[in-house]
Amino acid sequence: MHAVALKLPEFWQEHAAVWFAQAEAQFALRGITQEDTKYFYVVAALNSSTASRVLSLLQDPPEDDKYLALKQLLLRLSSCQNLSVLASSLHCLVWGF
Repeated sequence: MHAVALKLPEFWQEHAAVWFAQAEAQFALRGITQEDTKYFYVVAALNSSTASRVLSLLQDPPEDDKYLALKQLLLRLSSCQNLSVLASSLHCLVWGF
């Protein structure tokens, strides 16, 4: 087995779906199919703020499908953050702030 050189860009919390599309393209180009390998690449790409938000999963990842679990959690958190920003923007538009 040969080591595969890959360094993903830092995770983009505001554009998580786009980031995962690019990460998965890199995995495919390099023939990376193992869930554990993908999981560790994603963990390495998290900044401290994002890693703190998913710390419970990082400290106690599931035995199986840990990459999928981390991906789903990050996408969910990104959606919640984007909805919060949208709600704040709408509030400003409605109230003129």
